[in-house]
Amino acid sequence: MIGNIRYNKVSTIIPALKEKLITWRSTDIVNDTFVKIAENNVLGIAIVDNQVLVDSLIIQDLRILGPDFQHFNLLYGSVAPFNQFCRKEEANPNHTHHCAGNGCN
Repeated sequence: MIGNIRYNKVSTIIPALKEKLITWRSTDIVNDTFVKIAENNVLGIAIVDNQVLVDSLIIQDLRILGPDFQHFNLLYGSVAPFNQFCRKEEANPNHTHHCAGNGCN
């Protein structure tokens, strides 16, 4: 198999994929990233910086906005802080918002 893909350049991973890979940068705006996901009819997008996979963003990550959209402002910042906030909330055992990662209900 591919092994630990985190340390591989995207150009070496693409030949192993069966579907097209949609990539975006961590400095891009979160809202634009979700638009790109919708336009390409995919569930998520690879976040790539300098041809290295650094993270991902999936449609379920929108749940971090909260039931009352109290974190709506995160949509207009860049992807990196959005993902950091999402991971921080996931790690908080008392969080009330839901991301798509491990341990989130």
